[in-house]
Amino acid sequence: MDLQFGFFDTFPAATSADYATAYERHTADAALIERLGYTYYFIIEHQNARFPVITSPAVYLTGVAMATKKLRIGAMVHLA
Repeated sequence: MDLQFGFFDTFPAATSADYATAYERHTADAALIERLGYTYYFIIEHQNARFPVITSPAVYLTGVAMATKKLRIGAMVHLA
């Protein structure tokens, strides 16, 4: 069994004008993480947390899936 590594990401606090830039940067980071050989990429989606969160993880992770080929992605917590 091979040792596999993953990456846990969270978004910094941003104003609504900064979200497009944040999405672009984090999507590019996910593509870089894949090229570096990581297997997993997770984000946090926890609306009641006291740390920055992403407001629409399904939309963001769809973008990550489009920018990567084999990176396994997911949300650590996904509130309905």
